[in-house]
Amino acid sequence: MECIFCEFINGRETHVEYSEFTKGKQPYPIIPIFENNTVFSFLSAPDNKGETHLLVIPKEHEEFIENLNKKHTNEIFLIVAKMAGIIRENYGDCSISLNNGRNADQYIKHI
Repeated sequence: MECIFCEFINGRETHVEYSEFTKGKQPYPIIPIFENNTVFSFLSAPDNKGETHLLVIPKEHEEFIENLNKKHTNEIFLIVAKMAGIIRENYGDCSISLNNGRNADQYIKHI
């Protein structure tokens, strides 16, 4: 099975059915927010209910955070911190979460 996050990194613009998580949901667009050599960030509305999530993912495909290149891990967290500050200043407080494994609600095997 292809990795939908890797497809987003490579230019795919909409989410489609790929797993039990997306099964039966309408395709929805992703909106790229930030990208560099290490990180890709985009807005997503996975519930089709108007709720938006900002995802910050590594371009390096790894299923678990502990397997990710340490330099990339550090860069991701610096970018997350910067984006959280921008969101909080402009829109109010926000939650930051990391789903690391299926029992932690990680439905896509790309950290």
